[in-house]
Amino acid sequence: MKKTKKAFEKWKEKMKKREWAERKFGELDHVNKKKLLERNAAKLRKEMTAPEKKVQSLLKDLDLNFETQKILGDFIYDFYLPEYRLFIEVDGDYYHGHPDKYALNELNAMQRRIKQNDIMKDKLARGLKYGLLRFWECDIHDNEDHVRRTLLTYIDGYQE
Repeated sequence: MKKTKKAFEKWKEKMKKREWAERKFGELDHVNKKKLLERNAAKLRKEMTAPEKKVQSLLKDLDLNFETQKILGDFIYDFYLPEYRLFIEVDGDYYHGHPDKYALNELNAMQRRIKQNDIMKDKLARGLKYGLLRFWECDIHDNEDHVRRTLLTYIDGYQE
């Protein structure tokens, strides 16, 4: 009986925290939501993944002007090249469910959620007439020349 009561008290405390978080973050007004996005973007800048660092290094080597963790709407994009109106997304093989490694019906809930998020990011960027390139983690590590060529091809073909 004591264990049940203790577990119930823990659950009740958890629910209080969840309700507080939903009140604070659930129905955010645009100002608070923007601040939250800015905090998340700043955190992501500090904690770049290895593939993101490689892309950043590539962009620097090509002497391109870029921004990291650029906010557009409700989304944060990995890189933005303002001169070319181009977003670059680095997709982790596991988290984004690389199709060569994970069958669509084998994706877990997190991978499916991230895939849906990616679709929305693509639609937003393209709907607002931005370019968007996505690179898989394995391509960044194993086929950097392909990444470089794809990027240069986009830049060479860019028209305002």
